[in-house]
Parts: sequence; C-alpha cells; structure tokens
Amino acid sequence: MNAFIRKTLFSEPTGPPPGGRYVILTLLLILLAFAVWLVCSMPRSFPYTRYSTLLLILAILFSHLTEQFRWRRRIFVSLRVLSYVAMLFLFIYLLYSLRA
Repeated sequence: MNAFIRKTLFSEPTGPPPGGRYVILTLLLILLAFAVWLVCSMPRSFPYTRYSTLLLILAILFSHLTEQFRWRRRIFVSLRVLSYVAMLFLFIYLLYSLRA
C-alpha cells in the first residue's frame, strides 16, 4: 500500500521540462495577486463565495509547482500535500457555500 501511494500520489515529474512552465507560473502568480486584491477589496456583505477563487488558484499553483519543477524530495512532498489540502478545502468550501 505504501509503494502504491508513493507511486500514484507522490511521483515526481520525468522527462525534459516543458518550455512554457515559467509563463504559466507568472500567470498564476498574477492571478493569485488579483484574487488576494479582490478578496481584500470586497465588502463583507457582498453575496459571493469570497475565497473560492483564491483556493482554486492556490491549488492550481501548488499542483503546477510539483508537476513542472524538480524539487528535493521533502519540498516536493510538502508542495504536493499543500496542493491536495487546498483542493480539499476548496471542495468543502464550495459544498458549504452551495448549502447556504
């Protein structure tokens, strides 16, 4: 079971790095800055799921960092776990906001 989890959830990228990885990273960081600005500038009474965009961009950013860049094993696993946790929080947050 442990080998299966390592192979499926924590397998590092192989092969040559794609050429557009820095472009996508830059776009994700710009989107993250915009999402933070949007969350901070919105009034509290705004009828919108405030943090869903922020959680989505964080999940995509952590996933992109683990899939497109090579890291030391500890950093790789930490980023991958952060990606899964962000996706889980996004899922729970969206279910909670749709319930209300």
